[in-house]
Amino acid sequence: MAVLGAFVAYLLVAVALGGHFTGQSHAIAEQPLPQPTSQPHLAGQLHMGPVSTGVAEVDTVLRGFLAGDVDGAVSQLIVQQAPCGTLPSGGAPFLPCLATEPRGTVHEGILSTCEPKWVTAEAAKAELATMLGDRPGLYAIDGLNGSYTAVLSWLDAPDRSLVLTISSVGVTSYGAECGPPVVPNPGHELEFATTPGT
Repeated sequence: MAVLGAFVAYLLVAVALGGHFTGQSHAIAEQPLPQPTSQPHLAGQLHMGPVSTGVAEVDTVLRGFLAGDVDGAVSQLIVQQAPCGTLPSGGAPFLPCLATEPRGTVHEGILSTCEPKWVTAEAAKAELATMLGDRPGLYAIDGLNGSYTAVLSWLDAPDRSLVLTISSVGVTSYGAECGPPVVPNPGHELEFATTPGT
């Protein structure tokens, strides 16, 4: 028993002295870890360029908007069928009927929010072409129950934002000129990162 105790004591002293003489035990812990090429960016920080949210359908939708590609962005807008003259429901605004058409006539449109209204695909494309002439960055993104809200803004116009509601099929609504960007739904923010190589 005494021999075993002496052997354990010898090992402890040898380890302590070996680490002291070489400086290895502390040097490893104090060295900074190599940084990955993808840095996370939290909500509330404007990030320019391609990003990855870890959600493939969201990354696909955002690609055209963040690249300033109007055709790519517009191709992600979902054209919906809206009956005219019916009461607003489910967040959809009222669509007035033309004088010559009966109530309930279906029109195709894209839901534009901030000041909710239905717009034609041509009107949406013209509005987005103006906005995306200067490439935006991603300010914040959150998700809840398979629906995502992305807030885009601009370096030279921090009081301007573009809000996208994203589902698995594309952009179900967009809000242009919504005013200063607000981080949506605190508690559901997604972390996003720079796409490697950018």
